[in-house]
Amino acid sequence: MTTKSIEMLKKYKSSNDPELKAEIIKKWIPYVRWIAERFVVFLPQGLDKEDVLSQGVFGLIKAIDSFDISRGINFKTYAFYRIKGAILDELRTLSSKSRTAEKKFKRLELANSTLEQKLGRMPTEQELRKELKLSEDDFREFLMDAKGPQLLSIDKYLDGEHKIAIKSTIKDEKEGDILSLIQEKELKGKLLEAVNELPDRERLFITMYYYEDMTLKEIAYVMKLTESRMSQIHTQLILHLRNCFRKLV
Repeated sequence: MTTKSIEMLKKYKSSNDPELKAEIIKKWIPYVRWIAERFVVFLPQGLDKEDVLSQGVFGLIKAIDSFDISRGINFKTYAFYRIKGAILDELRTLSSKSRTAEKKFKRLELANSTLEQKLGRMPTEQELRKELKLSEDDFREFLMDAKGPQLLSIDKYLDGEHKIAIKSTIKDEKEGDILSLIQEKELKGKLLEAVNELPDRERLFITMYYYEDMTLKEIAYVMKLTESRMSQIHTQLILHLRNCFRKLV
């Protein structure tokens, strides 16, 4: 965070000037938009990017209000978790209201798990579609309908930059539990092994999305696919990694 940003926050904390707060919010909107982009794949039907962005802005406002400069925490890292949390809370609320999407996702998850046990690997789109007895068009529509409930975030284990930053700046009660830290490290290692065993295209997607912070639109351009196609690939990846995660815990 720049010296100017720190000074703005200090000035706002001492004055509670609403105009200064609005200036700070405006400055950080691009960052909120970047975080919101990473959750586009989870959008339930009827919700667009701007809805997600607005929830992220609420998270940003809460971060500004609760931020304590005296603790020496990086505001960008602090705001990241408040913004992400606000977006996830909204998506969970919306997803819980969608019974149809939940049923479809459970059916999709069961089919994927059955095939993985049978094949010993991540199933292809064709194999999954055959298991579900769906045509190509129906299968892709099925994936789009089912994507809402898949809220197990693998960011915790794959998005290193923010996780490392938050662990080094914010202390919590669990940090004193050495066993928990060892188990988390082992879990992360096993999950990364699962990622390394993915086909080249899926492994490249993980690298670009979770490590290089590229959006679905940018990845689609690189891979010469549509953004909706990338969303479908992401859905299948989450299914596979959820299944791997379940075996580990």
